[in-house]
Amino acid sequence: MKFTKIYLFLLVVLSGLTILWLFASRQQENPSTINRTQRVAISPTSAKTGRISIDLRVLSGQGIKTGQKTQIDIYGDSGKAEVAAYDVVFQFVPVGTSSAKINLVSAESLDSRFDVFPTEKDGLVILTGVKKLEALSAAFNGEKIAQFTVLPTGSGSMKMNLVTGDQHMKARSRMMDIHARDILEGTGLSVSQQGE
Repeated sequence: MKFTKIYLFLLVVLSGLTILWLFASRQQENPSTINRTQRVAISPTSAKTGRISIDLRVLSGQGIKTGQKTQIDIYGDSGKAEVAAYDVVFQFVPVGTSSAKINLVSAESLDSRFDVFPTEKDGLVILTGVKKLEALSAAFNGEKIAQFTVLPTGSGSMKMNLVTGDQHMKARSRMMDIHARDILEGTGLSVSQQGE
């Protein structure tokens, strides 16, 4: 009697496992029974609405010269998109036989919702802005978002490029929304002089 109960129990368990195995293998053979939502690929939209503008201010004298500090103001417009982070990348290139080099003097966020982290490397000055965790909303509306000051040293002159797109392999300017999409559409530059 005891042996029959154990045998019956094992028979029921094995039958159940066999039915589950058959059901699973049948679903693999017949793709029409597979949940179709697993096959849908979601592609992000490529709407670019962001814009970064800069304003160069020579802090003394006439024009940008070595030994003279230059302040660069950065303006942001995200086209109502919420911004999570941005990179503004400048490339400073000596012109001709110039031995001029660039030195980053200071950088600061002018938007209390963002922390700014400056980096200077390989002729590039990179300003990275990251939204603070406690910031609720972070859309830019054309306001000044950050500024930094550089000091050219050496002799000769330098050319400054705002790096966008694929101009530079190591880094490029970008504005990332809260869905990790680059929304930077364009850039702009204006130059003004301001005596000390």
